[in-house]
Amino acid sequence: MTENDRYSEIADLLSSLPRESPGEPFTIRAMAAYDQRQDRRWAPTTTARWSWSAAAVLLLVLGFVAGSRFSSEHPESNTQLTQSQSLLARHRALEEELSRIRELNAQTAPVLYLGGEENYDLVFDLSTLINRELHREAQPAAVRPASHQINP
Repeated sequence: MTENDRYSEIADLLSSLPRESPGEPFTIRAMAAYDQRQDRRWAPTTTARWSWSAAAVLLLVLGFVAGSRFSSEHPESNTQLTQSQSLLARHRALEEELSRIRELNAQTAPVLYLGGEENYDLVFDLSTLINRELHREAQPAAVRPASHQINP
């Protein structure tokens, strides 16, 4: 006989028993026992809630005091903060200067300074090459065969 057969035999025997309905005193006793068990459970009271709240506030105050004491005992953390703030301010100033330079560059025409003397400067306006066919045929002077010849 297997274990399942034993359980099914027990289940068959139990199901063959007549059904009894619980009497009035049973229900009253069962509910009284349930209510008594509920009363024994720990339920936070108002005093307990205030105690937990006070403990949490105390921990926050202690953390704040410890943090302020640490920062006063370790001034290098304050200097690091001021250094990082000054670096951030310098970074922002450089960003603004770079954006101003980019705006100026967009407004001015590109030119090539060829040289000059006290009396004159040679400047070539590169914007004249834009949208022209000349820039496709242009070659540097060192590449042209005529530039390698020496004039007597």
